Amino acid sequence: MPKVESEPDVDITHKKLIGSAMRFFLVLLLLVSATARGELPNILWITSEDNSPMLGCYGDPVARTPNIDQFAERGVRFLNCFSNAAVCAPARQTLITGMYATSIGGQHMRSKAVYPPGVEFFPKYLRDEGYYTTNNSKTDYNGGPADSKAAMSAAWDESSNKAHWRKRPEGAPFFSVFNITDTHESRLFPGKWKNRETKTDPASVVLPGFIPELPETRRDMARYYDCLENMDNRVGQILAELEEDGLADETIVFYFSDHGGSMPRGKSFAYDSGTHVPLIVHMPEKWAKYRLSAVGGTTDQLVSFVDLSATVLSLAGIEAPAYMQGAAFLGDLKKEGRSYAHTFRGRRGERYDIVRGVRSKDYLYVRNYTPHLPVMQFNAYSFAIPAYQVWQDAVKLGQSTPEQARWFKPKAKEELYRVADDPDNIQNRADDPKLAEVLAKHRAENERHLLAIRDSVFYTEGLAGREFSAYQNDESYPLEKLITLNDSGKLEDFLEVINDSNVCLRYWAVTACLLLGDGAEAAIPKLLPLLEDDDPVVRIQAARTLAGLGKTDEAIPVLRKALRSKSEYEPLQALLAIDECNLLSVDPSLREDIEQMKKGSYSGRVIEKLLRAEANQSR
Repeated sequence: MPKVESEPDVDITHKKLIGSAMRFFLVLLLLVSATARGELPNILWITSEDNSPMLGCYGDPVARTPNIDQFAERGVRFLNCFSNAAVCAPARQTLITGMYATSIGGQHMRSKAVYPPGVEFFPKYLRDEGYYTTNNSKTDYNGGPADSKAAMSAAWDESSNKAHWRKRPEGAPFFSVFNITDTHESRLFPGKWKNRETKTDPASVVLPGFIPELPETRRDMARYYDCLENMDNRVGQILAELEEDGLADETIVFYFSDHGGSMPRGKSFAYDSGTHVPLIVHMPEKWAKYRLSAVGGTTDQLVSFVDLSATVLSLAGIEAPAYMQGAAFLGDLKKEGRSYAHTFRGRRGERYDIVRGVRSKDYLYVRNYTPHLPVMQFNAYSFAIPAYQVWQDAVKLGQSTPEQARWFKPKAKEELYRVADDPDNIQNRADDPKLAEVLAKHRAENERHLLAIRDSVFYTEGLAGREFSAYQNDESYPLEKLITLNDSGKLEDFLEVINDSNVCLRYWAVTACLLLGDGAEAAIPKLLPLLEDDDPVVRIQAARTLAGLGKTDEAIPVLRKALRSKSEYEPLQALLAIDECNLLSVDPSLREDIEQMKKGSYSGRVIEKLLRAEANQSR
């Protein structure tokens, strides 16, 4: 008898029909339950990428953002909203979990962090209560639960570039996310423009004080304003669809950006230019009791992204799960307002810079844990924007001011900015005796926060055992000791733990010697044995430190071996050490090793930079 090919399809279709029917009755049951609790609001998130509050409604005189400006007249503008991360994937990780990405181990871009057991993509909790949930369309969550595919299915009814509230069952409340990419950093790449003229007059723009006045920087800023206008048009389209469907009076609407803007020292950097974002919330009259200000007004309440998921759940009458670290700032379940927003930077692309920030309403405190590195490290992706390139060139040629050149040099361990006087965060006041008490208060808050959330700041990427469970106990991760060690500045303290059994303590003892520069020469006898440490990342950092102390003959073989590792992180970190210490000029034979390497997505960028620089030097 010939095989009947249609039978399996019939069976699958039958199962789908049963599944659809069960889903329908489940939604119906949940709607009955929701009605008993009271009417539930629709909730809409409109997010844009890579833009600071450079909008007309926030006082920007150049911006052409009529749709957002009109929306702000019906809503409340938050003046102190901060993304916890200044780059997209870690910021989105915080949004989708209600946890600081730093506590999960997701401080680094594309970190692929496995979330702790029980942590869900938060729309699941809305869906469990009868909400129809849609995401259009980015799912750049920097990792996910162990079974990420199942977690996505549990969180979203649909996640695609066609997802829309219009597909929901009749009568179901919805939570919908629309992500607009028109202002993304890549929109400033020259290939996107092909020499066409900007609509914005470059002469009309105002550059922040840290960016040099050059034709290219003005042109890129003008291009960025054109992108903002395109983004605003898309916001207007989504709001118009809400009106067309007769849902504007039934829907609470949030508009915000995922982090700061695309111009240099914006996206990726832990200054206000990278973390301060617009947030506008429209509450229809039906839910006027939740408004924090009069319609069209402002609030100076401090909020950050870690608070947004709990806030959405609060508006839906759902208690946030205990693991969430944020606090609802709207709804029946809102909590007391926060005094500080906590921000961070880890690896962006191929470059590491370990930074934590504390933002109060009046001050920004920045703690740099890798102060030997400049703020403006070369990053192949960002430096494709002409403004980055010409700024770097101006500094090299001595054609920039000291304030503009400073960002390409090693930085201070601590920075403090008084925001009202210095909105561009240029004048570091950490050494101002008049602000000593303010500095101490923000420093203490940073340390309190690190301990409270078990921040993964000192569990360096690639070290053995780096996972959430390890961050939770002092045996594997002696966090208080690590904080004290990094605050010390005393060589004897570093040497005391440089051979400790704990890999994190060994790594940061070596790093502390690196930060001392020539002042760590007495540590050389202790550093040399670490070239054979059990952990390859410690070996690489020891080689980097010793190379800086002139021991290149001892360091280079360790780095050469690391280049051949199959690990994701060891070749990258070895390449960075070679770049930072200019070791190709010391040992040109390294070129052959580098040319033979398999180019990973990030290591490939460093390889291209190294080989390009060497080729330029040989001309």
